[in-house]
Amino acid sequence: MMGKLLKMQMLEDEDDLAYETEKKRSTSTTDAQPAWMRTRTVENIKDPLFRFFEREVKMGSRMLQDVRQDLTDVVHVCEGKKKQTNDLRTLINDLVKGILPRSWCRYTVPAAMTVIQWVSDFSERIQQLQQISQGAATGGAKELKVSERTQHTR
Repeated sequence: MMGKLLKMQMLEDEDDLAYETEKKRSTSTTDAQPAWMRTRTVENIKDPLFRFFEREVKMGSRMLQDVRQDLTDVVHVCEGKKKQTNDLRTLINDLVKGILPRSWCRYTVPAAMTVIQWVSDFSERIQQLQQISQGAATGGAKELKVSERTQHTR
């Protein structure tokens, strides 16, 4: 029994060490993460709601960057500043037809959704993530619980 207790203690210490390492790694990165995501604590990491919002904000941020880059590339192709690739040609053809580009389909949407409808929907999603991030930045990670309840009541 003592052996099992010591083994459990060692595993817990390793988990704490992993959380500390993760905290140090996340605070050392200087990407565009909100402050509330950079200040990870053991309590925050153990909180499933924190991890959920952290994943959502990262995914939304990455997706926004990709969409902006795609649109910038399309503008540069149209201005003659960039050569067309097969991917850009497909992207331009999809946009001209009003079809949602496959590379932008990272969450489930209705099959008949047009690009204009998708952009409007995506904009609202990004605005919601910004509101959540701002709330967490001012009120801390505990604000995520309040924000989650507010979103549920809408």
